[in-house]
Amino acid sequence: EVKFTDKLEGKSICITGALDWPREFYKKVIEMNGGKFATSVTKNLSFLICDQHNFMSSKITKAKELNIPIIKFKDFMNMLK
Repeated sequence: EVKFTDKLEGKSICITGALDWPREFYKKVIEMNGGKFATSVTKNLSFLICDQHNFMSSKITKAKELNIPIIKFKDFMNMLK
């Protein structure tokens, strides 16, 4: 269950990889909790969500270069509790 909070206020969040739900779902969860849904990785990104092991994408490579945390969706949802 998603609780709508302001816990993501001021945070910019991007996702990458194959997802269990449509991207629009993730975008709504982020925005309804005060965050900004980002479509690309920049130095201003708070974190990148990726649930796949051993998955490499240009977004992951760039996030690592910029020292941006990469987290699993489950951990992201736990942040909202």
